[in-house]
Order: sequence, then C-alpha cells, then structure tokens
Amino acid sequence: MKAGDGAGESDNTGLVSTAPSERFSTFSGVFRPVALTILGAMVYLREGWLVGEAGLLGALMIIGAAYAITGATALSLASIASNVRVRPGGAFAIISQALGLEAGGAIGIPLFIAQAASAAMYIYAFAEAWAYLFPSHPPILVAVTAFSGVALLAWKSAELAFKTQAI
Repeated sequence: MKAGDGAGESDNTGLVSTAPSERFSTFSGVFRPVALTILGAMVYLREGWLVGEAGLLGALMIIGAAYAITGATALSLASIASNVRVRPGGAFAIISQALGLEAGGAIGIPLFIAQAASAAMYIYAFAEAWAYLFPSHPPILVAVTAFSGVALLAWKSAELAFKTQAI
C-alpha cells in the first residue's frame, strides 16, 4: 500500500490499521461513558438498601471505597494509555499491549463477561425504575424494549450512541 491511499495507516510492527480516521473527543468517548457508569442507575436504586443494611457511615465508606477503586483504575489506565499508542480494541488492546498477550487475554475475557453482565443489570434497573413510574407496564416487556432500543442504537453507530448519551 502506498502512503496516502486512504486504505489504512501503518505502524512500527508493519501491520496496517483499517480503523476509520474519525476519532471521538475525550469528553464524549471517555469521560461521559465513565461518568454515566459510575453515576448509573444501580447506585441510585440500591443506595437506600445500602444505608439500611450498613448504616450511613458504612454506606459512605463503601461508596468512598468504590470511588477510590474507580479512581485508581482510571489513573492506571491513563498511565498505560499515555505511554503506548492506543489501537482499536478498547481496554483489551491497551492491557495486552502493556502487559502482554497472555495477561490481556486473562483480563480481557472476564472484562467482556463483566460488561455483558453489567449491561443486563442496567436494563433490569431501568425496567425497575420504569415499573415504579408506570406500575401497569409489564417489566419484562419494558426490559426487552429497552434492550432492543439500545442494541439498535449501538448497531447503527457509535457516534449516534455518544450523542444519545448526552441526553
């Protein structure tokens, strides 16, 4: 391939990246999704239960520990990402590039399973909140409709999904 033919971009390994040249901003591609995850529905739906079980001081300690773990993870990822060239593949690509393919696979597979499980929990949390507002709507139908809408949105385009997150 010749340089400038638009087919891709070569790196120092000789591999050619076929990723589109269009990039997302740091705010829409990183900060907003992370903030939505941290401040997600699960936190607010279960916070009353947490205070009831652990007490106010215990709940504050648990939430503080969760934010400390999230902050340490974010700083570690920022350190890794600032020292290597980030390629397509998300967290798996960063981890495997920094720690090796074996560590990337060992961490990437549970990460994939955890993200799939968290998506199911967020759909369930949405259906539960919807049922609180509209008790006559069947929760399973709300969950299936929400899942279908989110799947269609993600299938259509990542840019449209990021724009929808702003709402």
